[in-house]
Amino acid sequence: MRITPTGASRQPAIFNLRGDNLLSAYNSTSQCGSITQPQTGHSCLLRGWSQAAWLASTACGGSPCTVAGGHLYNPNPPASASARFLYQARSGLYGGYSNAVWLNPSALDTDGKTLVGKVLPYLWTVIKAATGISANGTMFDNAATTNYGYGAAWNAGNQTDLACAPSCVDTLTTSNFESYWATAFSETNANLKATHSPFFVTGNLFVGHPTSAELNNAPFSTAGTMARIGPSFDLAWVEASSWVYAPGYFNSYAQTAENQYNVASGFIVSNGTSDHEFPYGFCDIISQTVPCLPVVWNRATRGTMTALANQYIFGNSNTALTYTITSESSYTAGDQYYYFVDSGANLTAAIASGLHASPFSFQVTTNAPLVPLGSSLHCVAPGCGVDNVYAGNTFVRICPAAGNCEDGDIFSVTTTKILQTSVNVLPNVTQNSQQLIGVANSYVGTEKVQIAQYGHAALTGPANMPSWKSMDVYASLAPAFRIDIGVPDTVNGWQPPNGNCIYNVNHAYFTQPTTPCSKGDPDLFYGGSGSTAFATSAHLWSGLACSTAGKFNSPHGVLNMDCSPLTRRDYTNAIILLRTARTGGTLPTAPEEWATYSTPIDLSSFESRCTPYCTYYRLRADGTTDAGTSSLTLRGAEAAILMKAPVTH
Repeated sequence: MRITPTGASRQPAIFNLRGDNLLSAYNSTSQCGSITQPQTGHSCLLRGWSQAAWLASTACGGSPCTVAGGHLYNPNPPASASARFLYQARSGLYGGYSNAVWLNPSALDTDGKTLVGKVLPYLWTVIKAATGISANGTMFDNAATTNYGYGAAWNAGNQTDLACAPSCVDTLTTSNFESYWATAFSETNANLKATHSPFFVTGNLFVGHPTSAELNNAPFSTAGTMARIGPSFDLAWVEASSWVYAPGYFNSYAQTAENQYNVASGFIVSNGTSDHEFPYGFCDIISQTVPCLPVVWNRATRGTMTALANQYIFGNSNTALTYTITSESSYTAGDQYYYFVDSGANLTAAIASGLHASPFSFQVTTNAPLVPLGSSLHCVAPGCGVDNVYAGNTFVRICPAAGNCEDGDIFSVTTTKILQTSVNVLPNVTQNSQQLIGVANSYVGTEKVQIAQYGHAALTGPANMPSWKSMDVYASLAPAFRIDIGVPDTVNGWQPPNGNCIYNVNHAYFTQPTTPCSKGDPDLFYGGSGSTAFATSAHLWSGLACSTAGKFNSPHGVLNMDCSPLTRRDYTNAIILLRTARTGGTLPTAPEEWATYSTPIDLSSFESRCTPYCTYYRLRADGTTDAGTSSLTLRGAEAAILMKAPVTH
C-alpha cells in the first residue's frame, strides 16, 4: 500500500531568522552599480543585481532595457545575480549590518494578517532574550521608509511587488505603500503588547514614502506620512533639528517670529562631550558681540518639560516629537539618564556671576570625590552599564545657597592630584572668538558641590527614578512623557480669539485652514479673550519693563528685543502653558527673559468647571506633580503642564 501525502495540517512555525552582512560578492561598481552606503563606504550593496550583466544585455533593441520611467531591467539575469530590477536585489541600504531585514508591507500570512506584524515582534523578542535587556519599548527608525538604495522602484506609483500592483497610488494625500505599513505597524504594536505588557512602540517618520515631487521639495515629505502612519504608534518622532512644526501639519520648516523656538536640546543628549555644559551656562547667541548674560537652563528639569509642552501645544492628534542626529543627539544614547548626588565637597571661596577668563578654577574642601563618569563610584546598580556616552567626563553642579540645586551652575571640569583643593572648569562660552567661562549664579563660598552619576531608565522604572530636582539630563524620554494628558478639549477647553491658532505656511503643497479657532486649539498669544497679538501677550506677562509693543531694550543684546508671550492649549486632563523664546532670527528674545519670572498667572478662573477656585498640579520631568496651586510664574523658555488631578506612581 502506498500513501502519498498531499498536504499538511500544521503550519510551519518560524524557528529562527538569521542574516549576514548583506554585502555583494562583487567588488567593483562596474559589476554591482554605484550605490554607496554612507556609513561603511561600501559600493556593492545590491547583492543579486549585476550591473555588468545589465550593461551587456541586448534585450531591448540591441541595448540594455530601461522601463517604467527609467528603471533598469534585465529580463535574462545570470543565475548568480538573478534580480531583474534593482529593488529585487538583496539589501541596498544598510549594508554591513547583520540581521537587517526588509519586508514587503503588503505580504500576508495564511491567516490574512501581515507578515511584518508577526516577524517584527518575533525579532524583538529573540533579540531581547539574546541580549538580556529589560527594556519595555522599541523604536522603528525610519519607519515606513522606502529602501531607497534600490533606486526609484519603490518610489514609483505602481510598485510591482505590492499587492495593489499594477494600480497602486502614491501621491501626497494617498499612498498605498504607507497604508500597508500603517496596517503592518498597527498589528506589530498589538502583538508586541500582547507578549510584553506594558510596552511602548515608537517610530521615526521623517523619511516617509515621498513622491518625486516631494523628494524635490524636501523636507516636506512628512505630512502625509505622519497622518497615515502616526496613529499606528504610541509616539511618532520627526527627525529634524530644533524647529517647531505648524500646528496640525508637522510639515513646515518655515521660520516666523512666533515658531522659531530653540527647545529641542531640552530632551536630547549631546553627542559631543565638549558641548554638554552649553545649555546650562550660556549666552544668547544674538549677544556674542556684546556683554553676555550667562543663564542656567537645565536640560532635564526645565528643558525636557519645555520640549514636551512645545509639542503638546503645536502638535496635532498624531503627536510627533522632534529630534536631531546632527548636533544634539547620539544613536548610542537610549535610556541612559544622568543625575547629581552630593559629593561631600564644598566650596571654600566665593565665585562671582558673569564671564571669567579661561583657564578658570574654583576652590573646594577636596576634589577627591570629583572623578570622571564611568567609575565604580558613580554608577549605582541596577543602573550600571557599559554604554555611558559621557564616560571619562566629570560634570559637577554647585548648589545655590538658597538650596535650589536644580538652578545651580553645571560645569564640565578636570582635577589634579597635586592641587587637591582646586577644580579646573572647561570653557562654555565663545565670545569674540575668545573661550570664556560663564557663571550664572553668585556663590558665597560655602555651597556644596555635587557630582554626576548615570543609570538606565529601563532598569530603574519610573517610580524609582531620581527626583527631577536631581536630574542632569535624560538621554531620551523622561517619565513625564508617559503621563496621559488626554486629547485637545474640544468641548470645554479654551477657545483662542480668531487669528491666534494657526500659522501662515507659504508652500505650494499646503493650504492653511481659514475657519475660526476652535476650543482646544493652541492660543499663540494668550492674554484673555481680547489678546490677539504677540505684543499684547508679551507686554502683559513679562516681568521685564516691556513696552506695549512687546519689546525690551537689553543691555546684553540689542534694542527692541522681543519679550516672551504666553501660549496656552487645553487638553481634557491638563492645561499646557509655555512662555516661548527664541535664540535666533531677526528679532530674538531678550536674554533676560530666560532668567526673569513672569507676572503671576492666575489659574483660578481658567475653566468654567471650577471657577473661581481652579486648582492645578504642575507636572515635573520625573512624572510627579507639585502640590495644587491656583497661581504660578514662568520664565521665558519655560513651560508648565498643569494636570487637573495629581499624578502618583
